[in-house]
Amino acid sequence: MVKDYENMSDKDILDLVTNNEEGGAEGVAYLLYNRSIETLKYNVWRCFDSLELLDELINGLYIYISENDWHYLRGFRLDSSFTTWISKVSRTFFLSERKKMIAYAEKNIYIDGSGKNDDSVIFEKEDTDVDKSMYRVIMMEAISKLKNKDYRFIIIKTLQGYKSEDIAKMLTAKDKEEGIVRMYRAKEVKLDADYVNMTRKRAMEEVKKIAKQIEKEWDYENN
Repeated sequence: MVKDYENMSDKDILDLVTNNEEGGAEGVAYLLYNRSIETLKYNVWRCFDSLELLDELINGLYIYISENDWHYLRGFRLDSSFTTWISKVSRTFFLSERKKMIAYAEKNIYIDGSGKNDDSVIFEKEDTDVDKSMYRVIMMEAISKLKNKDYRFIIIKTLQGYKSEDIAKMLTAKDKEEGIVRMYRAKEVKLDADYVNMTRKRAMEEVKKIAKQIEKEWDYENN
């Protein structure tokens, strides 16, 4: 039976989770992406100065509050509205993710190609007046502007320290959740580490192009 979440209260939806009833997971997704979306957008903007990573961050937040049989969510006692509660939780979560991404970028965006391996994100620093720290900032902004969702997902997960085979599994799970079936020449495509490595290489080339445009815009604004 399909639940009519639009006509259910926050408590009724959360009770589905508390009571282990069917539709609880979908109900929480409805609360995040419908009733609380403006609040979450505001918090993402405050933490990242951009909404480019909105979907990835909300997906991460969903996973965060659903871990260990919704242990974290079960601690919510309805002392306030769900939106008020998730606003506080999301702000803490997004700031934590921002710190992680900055730390991983410092570690894994190799400006000079050092530390190279198949699962690293490496951008050779070309002849430019931009210093290394600013170059990293430009690269992070360029990554956030990738329009291809696979490109963005793979690079972000690489920056978070995941190996290619693990990223392939995450993409497969993501496709299943979104009801996506990848086909090529009438055959279903199975995602693996080779696909991730190939796509990462293409994504990196795209990031470099975007980064060059960002650098030109910065030069124009500062001159």
